[in-house]
Amino acid sequence: MKSDKIADDHTVVRKIPKSRLTVDFLTGEPVPLPQAFELRPDEEYLSASWLEFHGEARNVCIEKTVHTLRRCVSIKPKDKCGFAMGNVGAIKETCKAFKKAVRIVHERTKNNPAYAAVRQIAPNNLELMEALAKGAWRSVVLNADIPEQTLPKPDQAKLLH
Repeated sequence: MKSDKIADDHTVVRKIPKSRLTVDFLTGEPVPLPQAFELRPDEEYLSASWLEFHGEARNVCIEKTVHTLRRCVSIKPKDKCGFAMGNVGAIKETCKAFKKAVRIVHERTKNNPAYAAVRQIAPNNLELMEALAKGAWRSVVLNADIPEQTLPKPDQAKLLH
């Protein structure tokens, strides 16, 4: 599989289940728990999506990324999950402090053309996961805050022919 490095000033987005989200008591903002970055026993890397793949204004990129993830992972618009957004450079620096030279790469899939992987992060390290949750991947957008995707209306002229 061909993979391309994602630039350090770009962002990767990871779906966070409701059970791995909490609220920062000082700010009232949703934040991920360290377990949101835990690898399952059969996983070798963290899966994510490349935000800037969509190449438009940040808010448009966020909406398009969430819509793509909803379609790929069967997330309903009202599901109580969230999406952690992490700066690639900050993720690398955090991992480097734990002697992990991660690679964050774009690996297009059929279902998700913006698919990204954080490779060489295994095995699980609770201190590293906590550092990612408190720093590089702290920013969360709630699924319920992103409107449903609206499909474009068919062109009336095309319907007449």
